[in-house]
Amino acid sequence: MISEQCKLLASVAVVKGLSDTNMGIYDVLEEFIKNVIIHYNFNSFSVEEMTGALNDSFGFKLPPSIIKQCIRHMDVVTRDGKDSYICEPAKISSKISLGKGQSTTVLESIDDSTKRNNQLLDKLCKYIEKCENRPLSENEQKNYKNSFCDYLMDNNWLNVKELTYFNNFILSIEDNEELKDILNDLKEGVILYEGVRYCGDLSELGSWKTNLTLVCDTEVLFSLCGYNDKASQESCAQLEEYIKEINKKGKKISFCYFPETREELNSHFKKAKDILAGKDILDPTKQAMVQILDGCSRFSDIEFKRAGIFAKLRAKDIHQIDRDFYDVSNEDNKTYNLESLDIKDKYASVWGYSPEAILNSAKILSHINILRKAESKKGFENCKYIFLTATNKTLRLSASPEFVKNGEVPLATTYDFLINHFWFKLNKGFGNGNKPRTVDMIMNARNVLFGIIQSKASDGYDQFKESIGKVSEDGTKIDASYYASISAEFRSVLRQPEDLTPENVYDAIAFLDNWDLDEAMRRKEAQDLEVIEKNGIIAEKDKELAEQKAQLQAAEEEKQKYEDTISDREKQIEMVNNEKQKLIDDAKKEKEEKDELVDRIKKLEGSEKKRKERNRKIFIGIIITAIVMCLIGFIILYGYGTYYDKAWAKVTGAILGLTDVVSMLIAVVKFIFSKRNSSQDEKYNKAA
Repeated sequence: MISEQCKLLASVAVVKGLSDTNMGIYDVLEEFIKNVIIHYNFNSFSVEEMTGALNDSFGFKLPPSIIKQCIRHMDVVTRDGKDSYICEPAKISSKISLGKGQSTTVLESIDDSTKRNNQLLDKLCKYIEKCENRPLSENEQKNYKNSFCDYLMDNNWLNVKELTYFNNFILSIEDNEELKDILNDLKEGVILYEGVRYCGDLSELGSWKTNLTLVCDTEVLFSLCGYNDKASQESCAQLEEYIKEINKKGKKISFCYFPETREELNSHFKKAKDILAGKDILDPTKQAMVQILDGCSRFSDIEFKRAGIFAKLRAKDIHQIDRDFYDVSNEDNKTYNLESLDIKDKYASVWGYSPEAILNSAKILSHINILRKAESKKGFENCKYIFLTATNKTLRLSASPEFVKNGEVPLATTYDFLINHFWFKLNKGFGNGNKPRTVDMIMNARNVLFGIIQSKASDGYDQFKESIGKVSEDGTKIDASYYASISAEFRSVLRQPEDLTPENVYDAIAFLDNWDLDEAMRRKEAQDLEVIEKNGIIAEKDKELAEQKAQLQAAEEEKQKYEDTISDREKQIEMVNNEKQKLIDDAKKEKEEKDELVDRIKKLEGSEKKRKERNRKIFIGIIITAIVMCLIGFIILYGYGTYYDKAWAKVTGAILGLTDVVSMLIAVVKFIFSKRNSSQDEKYNKAA
């Protein structure tokens, strides 16, 4: 027999499937109501009867107000009195047209959905069997399937083991498109169903007409101001986006916080100062605290950030609510006070929280109930106040029977619920990329697993902080000096959500589940001893290395000296070669100059020789001419004197003859001296 959880999951998948055929939410619910009329053969019924039959048949928990709105829109039903209706089941068709000649019924769709869901649930059980390395009993399989259905329905009050298995399984099917489609269809169906369940009036989809105040927890305020992990800030950003869209036509939704929350916020900054002063240690899993301390070196830096937080809250119009509004000492408020409920011991023992922690959460929920004046049955839009938190114990307490009855809006809620409901209320639909981020089950699984690992690591830090100053089992005093090694152990398994895989999640959780402070301290001491031993060995090796280094340095110095000597010699050789080359160049230049001089001398000698030859020829010509003339004169005069016996003619002729002889002698002497001078010039030229 199908369980109520699995029945509901199959039904919400059909809600999603029918909405994909462009059917409005009224039309979808009307098809479910038609099947109830036919199945129960209702000829007449009241709203209460129809609500009970519908919820029983399909696992719904829809309020009568929603069913009443749907019935009023049905053509096959006629009103008979205030809350009574009549119809003819035989005239009602359960067929739903899917187009292209195809049709189905709600029951047929639920059968198909159940088969698809069972495929997913069977894979889940096989995955858990693989993790536990044993077959699951029939009862265990049933329990796991029901718990997984609860998880998909956002009833997250599961133990850590179940949450780990479920979210690791979701990660394991990331590449299986068929199973992932089944999972996403279920999630989208849940969002539609929850939207209908808490909607006050389906006819007002697309608008928001009432005032709603979101009372923020401390972690929410940090997220609103940018001081928290990435997933929380992204959820906060989408929530603000939807609220901004709703408030366009007038502010309807606002944020505020209790004075107790302000005190808790201030306590974070006081703790930050203690950490900065060395009076406390930082838990790096607390992202808000990490970001507060980031860049702070003085108390004034922390105070500046604290003032900045409240300035951002004021800028976002987020203010502290007046305590008088919910003060339990006020007679008007005593009626709605829930603090006196004797529940702290009951849930502390069941959930593992301290009674004080349960009581603190109960006080916060009591404040919300007083502000609402116990009005929690008129739909989410009309609840007036709701506590927005990510604190598990407060959420679990708000879902307990003492704080919420069937059909009532819980006193506390999460980012995901608000995002889903605002998305539904704005009538965005799943088309055109309008899906809220909560639909991404893979991302959600990573964020849940990240939170589990962070929480387990934080428990380890708390265990260490509580033990500081105490003495361990082996007599070792525990102090803050162990913080670095413990942090290193935790950091080795902590990863960002996007880096998580089923394998490293399993390893991280197994390590943190088995982590023990005493064992961690022993590992630290063993590491210290190992370091000491290594340091001793390293010291010896360092000594040998130092000696080798000294020898190497000496060899390097000798090598450098030799290289310097070689360099000096190379410089000297280079200088000698330069000098030699200079001498060669000078000699070559001198030779060229001498050759040039010889050429010039030769040219001059040639010119001189030609001149002398010319002068000699001229001189010889003159002598010859003179001799000839004298000879002619001699002959003439001497002949004349002889012929005429003239003495003066003979004497003159003799003188002319003597002149010829003298001229010849002068010519001979000059020729001899010319040859001699030429010979000396040749010797001089050879010497040059």
